[in-house]
Amino acid sequence: MNEERVFVTYSWDNASHKSQVESLTEQLRQSGFSAEMDTLVTQKETAIDFTKMMHRAMTDYDKVIVVLSPGYKDKAENFKGGVGSEYSLMLKDINEYPNKYILVSFNGINDEIYPLALKNRDTVDLSRDNGYESLFRKLMDVPAREFSPVASTKPNLTTQKVEPITSQLPNKLEFAGLWDETMPSQQFSQKYIFLTKMFEVNIKNIGPPTDEFSVEIDIPNIFTENSPVFSVNSGRKVFTFSPTKKLFTNQVFKTDPIQIKVTEKDMRKIESEEVVIRIYTNQGVTEERVPISALLYKRIGGERVPLTIDDFGK
Repeated sequence: MNEERVFVTYSWDNASHKSQVESLTEQLRQSGFSAEMDTLVTQKETAIDFTKMMHRAMTDYDKVIVVLSPGYKDKAENFKGGVGSEYSLMLKDINEYPNKYILVSFNGINDEIYPLALKNRDTVDLSRDNGYESLFRKLMDVPAREFSPVASTKPNLTTQKVEPITSQLPNKLEFAGLWDETMPSQQFSQKYIFLTKMFEVNIKNIGPPTDEFSVEIDIPNIFTENSPVFSVNSGRKVFTFSPTKKLFTNQVFKTDPIQIKVTEKDMRKIESEEVVIRIYTNQGVTEERVPISALLYKRIGGERVPLTIDDFGK
């Protein structure tokens, strides 16, 4: 097997950091890598030119290990000394030969060790349990995982048909408004002795076709005439309606008309009351509340104006 030459470059931050680099170089040599650093090179040659040594590190070695540290970041970004010269050469070389340079750290990965141009590059953290194995793999170009070659055939896939939305949705109905009409009423001096109104509730189906629902209309306990059967609950009249045939999507269900007769006495009791509409489906109950003014109103200039006690007389 051909012996690959490895150069370890670093910033001389302090004696302890230099000692770590020396130990790293020794570990590499004992692991079979022809690793060198400035300390070893200067022992081989006298009067070494450090600038030329750095240049040779970039050109004559197969792999270059760059030991990152806060001192290396400072010197590289400010182009100080040998680190600054080496950094300038590396910037021109690292993109062309990305597998040649290996970034390592003794004390974890953080922004304090990266010169700007090396930030976000893959770095071996030698403080981790698998740090030296990762370094050896990069030096030897041995991947940790083996992937198969690309097969000549692709999987046989099928396409699932998309069903119409109405076949997937649960029953869903919504309140679609009130229809009302003023019936013949008795007035005196432009004031109502009594007012008779006819109204019905509209429910729209925005889900799939269904006949599984019911509608409940809850109104104040006021006088009713010619209306469907009702029950009394807590002093209010409750009318219940169910469909007699299937209600299709976007179709409107109309309740039977409810007729109410209102007098001055009634107005004193119900002026702030509401009409409550409840829609029962297999998904639960939907409730809408409509102010009584939606039924008891007069028109002035084409606009609806709620009736008040003052619009009635005895």
